[in-house]
Amino acid sequence: MSFYAGVCFLPDTVYGHNHAPEVIAKINSMGKKEREAFLVEGAKKEGEVMLYGSSQASEFNEMIKSFNTRYPFIKGNYFRGQRYGLVNRVELEWKTKKYAVDLIQCVLYQGAELLEQKGLVQQYSSPERAAYNPLYYAKDGSWHSYRTLITALVYNKNLVKANEAPKTYEDLLRPRWKGQLLFDSVADYMIPAFEQAWGKDKTLDYMRKLAAQKPTFQTSHTMEVNLVAAGEFPITIEVNADSAAEVRDKGAPIEVVLLKPYISKPHAMFLARNAPHPYAAILFHDWLLSAEGQSVWGKNMASTIARKDVAVQYPQFQVDPDFVLTPETYANRAARGKYGREFREIFGLAK
Repeated sequence: MSFYAGVCFLPDTVYGHNHAPEVIAKINSMGKKEREAFLVEGAKKEGEVMLYGSSQASEFNEMIKSFNTRYPFIKGNYFRGQRYGLVNRVELEWKTKKYAVDLIQCVLYQGAELLEQKGLVQQYSSPERAAYNPLYYAKDGSWHSYRTLITALVYNKNLVKANEAPKTYEDLLRPRWKGQLLFDSVADYMIPAFEQAWGKDKTLDYMRKLAAQKPTFQTSHTMEVNLVAAGEFPITIEVNADSAAEVRDKGAPIEVVLLKPYISKPHAMFLARNAPHPYAAILFHDWLLSAEGQSVWGKNMASTIARKDVAVQYPQFQVDPDFVLTPETYANRAARGKYGREFREIFGLAK
């Protein structure tokens, strides 16, 4: 596997025709075995697939390693970028007509710009979507979720007894927790989640009361979990359940709790409009969404996944979400701007 950690030359840059719609049109009328044979034949000629993603390179190394046990003739190339750098790179390829990327992977709300820029994403409805909650894929096929981040609260067991730990978000308003809470400075997505569950007025009242608790803000979930594990704070309000559980299982004196409403932040896979290797890209795309591909994330890498019929390391986090960050609920520029401003105003945070 080849990895690229920054701006670099990427292999097999293509300047030509977009073949992905032709491939999709053909496979849509095929049965499962015929479809796979057709994709395999084309992928063997292509020989590689190019992924852009925000995950650790080691995670995709694990994915390609497993993928190659079934399809050893496809070389996996991976470029890792942070947040909106991936979107900017895809836009640059589109503007210069130098196409290198086949698939883009990132947190859905960070990659939503791909959906808002005409022509950057190829719509494709994977047959694997039948095994998924409809909240975890776009009806038009513009994105499919393969992994989710479930919002959780973490507390230090040496500082907080189990029977005293918050069981609801309202419990965080108790006088005991004033000045004792950690919170993420970009957790503004919790506003629309609470509004859906409680209504706008109750949500605004709650957030103002939470601000009066004087939480300390951080910009890193990893740092928040580590600070609670070290006993610097008894509680952090908003982290990712699976990664916090991994820290707990390595011996940290913490516990991970899910509070209602359950909030899910999907990681999504996008098929690039001008994918230079459409056969290999679709083959990898469908494999990643299959039970086999999902088991790698859910079991081997202890992640919370979007597919529910697969055994995972942490089944307690495989919940039916009450709120999913999708382009309809939060993952669009207008909504993120609106809720970001509200969140910063309520908590007195700088822009």
